[in-house]
Amino acid sequence: MNMKQFTNLIALPLLLAALISSGSFAQAHSPSQARDGGFVVSPYVQLAEPDSIYVVWQLEHRKHKALGVEYGLTEKLGQTQAAELVAKQSKEEAIYQAKIQGLKPNTRYYYRVKTDTMHSAVHHFITPALHQAEASLHILATSDIQGGAARFKSQILPNGIAAWAQKQHQGDLAENFDLMMLPGDLVNRGPQLTEWHTFFDAMHPLMAHVPVYPAIGNHDGGGPIYTKYFVLPENGTQGHLERWYYKDYSNVRIITLDSTIKFGDARHALQHTWLDDLLKKTATQSHLDFVLFQMHHPHESELWIGGNHAFTGQVINKAETFSTATGKPSMMLYGHTHGYSRGTSQDHGHLMVNVGGGGHHLDQWNEWLQNDYDRYQVSASEWGFAVIATSAGENPELRMQWHGSKDGKAFSLNDSITLRKHNQPPAKAEIAQDVISKDVPVEKMQLAMAGFNDPDNDELIESRWQIAEDAAFTSLVSDHFQARRNQYKGQDFNADLNLLRWQLPSLPLEPGKRYYWRVRGRDAGLMWGPWSDAGEMTAAPGQTSNMLDTASNWQLDEKRNQGSFVYDADSDTLRILPKGAPTARAREWVKISKTLPLPADIQAGKARVYYGGTLSTSPLEANTLARACACVWVEIFFLNKQGNRIGAAAPLSYESHVKKTMHKQVLIPKGTVSLLVELTCGNNNTDGTVMIEAPYLKCAN
Repeated sequence: MNMKQFTNLIALPLLLAALISSGSFAQAHSPSQARDGGFVVSPYVQLAEPDSIYVVWQLEHRKHKALGVEYGLTEKLGQTQAAELVAKQSKEEAIYQAKIQGLKPNTRYYYRVKTDTMHSAVHHFITPALHQAEASLHILATSDIQGGAARFKSQILPNGIAAWAQKQHQGDLAENFDLMMLPGDLVNRGPQLTEWHTFFDAMHPLMAHVPVYPAIGNHDGGGPIYTKYFVLPENGTQGHLERWYYKDYSNVRIITLDSTIKFGDARHALQHTWLDDLLKKTATQSHLDFVLFQMHHPHESELWIGGNHAFTGQVINKAETFSTATGKPSMMLYGHTHGYSRGTSQDHGHLMVNVGGGGHHLDQWNEWLQNDYDRYQVSASEWGFAVIATSAGENPELRMQWHGSKDGKAFSLNDSITLRKHNQPPAKAEIAQDVISKDVPVEKMQLAMAGFNDPDNDELIESRWQIAEDAAFTSLVSDHFQARRNQYKGQDFNADLNLLRWQLPSLPLEPGKRYYWRVRGRDAGLMWGPWSDAGEMTAAPGQTSNMLDTASNWQLDEKRNQGSFVYDADSDTLRILPKGAPTARAREWVKISKTLPLPADIQAGKARVYYGGTLSTSPLEANTLARACACVWVEIFFLNKQGNRIGAAAPLSYESHVKKTMHKQVLIPKGTVSLLVELTCGNNNTDGTVMIEAPYLKCAN
């Protein structure tokens, strides 16, 4: 039963609102309404077209006669479509389906399943509009319900999804959502039929009215049961139908892929060939403005890097190339990691969104190997759902909103981003007059952009700064991005960042040598503006020294991990060896009272810490999903005189054997008397080494 029918039954909208706010939506459905008597799985809709739709259900006994779906434009119904047997799930149980045809586009229909001895409750759906109608859409997305079906049913659905729907269309889910995307791990143990029964019971208030388009996840059992329950487009590769497919709604194309295949399997090549052909076709179809991809595994998961999959990264590269070449923005939805993340491609109109907060236990911060990726702006350990709203016509627009909750009781809008098909780029950046870039130490240099102008009145969400040895910028010294947000481990490390200015870290600039710099800005629609004209800069000798005593003060954190570390003085390299342990960590404490002559500047909020080095990991053999197998990260914590942490700097983190030099700086919080520096090595159950060359920690006012 959907929210609108429930409202009609009690005739008291205020009571419905009270039920939603108290979390009792699921309890308001009687057992016969949540799962109709005699039905193992109550009727739900699948594969909606403007003129047809499938109704699917599962019965306890195959002895029932005259199976069919009654349907019509009113609750009186009036027409009947005979059913067909899809699969025998056990000795008695069976799945049936009926395809209702001859329907009108964008029209509400009522239906129920009837046998010779019983019938289901009356439900309803709304057929999609023809793409020529250029209809707007609302797409619901979440993932990894997995073992959390009870939480989805009792918390996420009533307190989140239904509460949101009540504010939009009085709770009518068919009016609120045109479809739902579900990128994998629908259940926890795919071969167990009872888990599928539990999943459909939790999902029935939605699926009775809204068609769901899933991607298969690694917990879904490889597909034998999964494919029997779902009617999906059969436009993928022959022999692998319904494992990958596409579906069009209005001006949006949804492409679903299978990332559960082991890396190197020939089916990956089949998917790539199919996807390449489909993207070529999509590029020429003018009525399509946006492309949404979904698959189960992430490419860069900040909450759990062990879940990363190289195949997803390959698809993202194709999506980025497609969006840049065609001007059609794209988005990748995935799960596997239990939480939320949102990233943006640095040079393309492409989003990456983790919607894995569908109900299973959350991945917590510091529980797994984790990484603060440059391309991701927001990550949160929370349950929730995304609503993707699109419009068509002359100015197509896509808006993604994430509604999250830490406890499953109170949901809030925690992230939002809007893309436009015809986004105008920002104006050319200009260098500000108050730049500090001549004949001063690097630590005192500050580059600046003179404002930000955008013809669409978009706000500035990113700035990019380059320093080079030549005016043509062919020999880069630094290519630095600053984003409006960097929500990681419960803290926005960029909350106080001014995107119009860049306080330089301790870059290796040669004193007295002329360098060149430039800047440009990016608007909220992911469009970069032109580079500014080049400015000049020269550095004076530095006035601070490296405070890291790499020879003596590093200690191994033996309470939490096992392993060892070694310092090579000749190469100024610190190495950590986990020796098969999940992580190993080395620490060094730096006392400001002994090392820093800046206590007054710290209390005045004027002192900064500069830190960096060259990070890398030892090459490791990838596992079957080609995941990253080792990572290294450097964290700095600010301690007060009691030794309590009062703040943290944005971490340096990396997971590749290709060396990367990283530099950062941050204001030292007032009350700081010492710094704790931690260098951590993590691996996926395999021996590996991480290292940092020339690590440094400097302070300056």
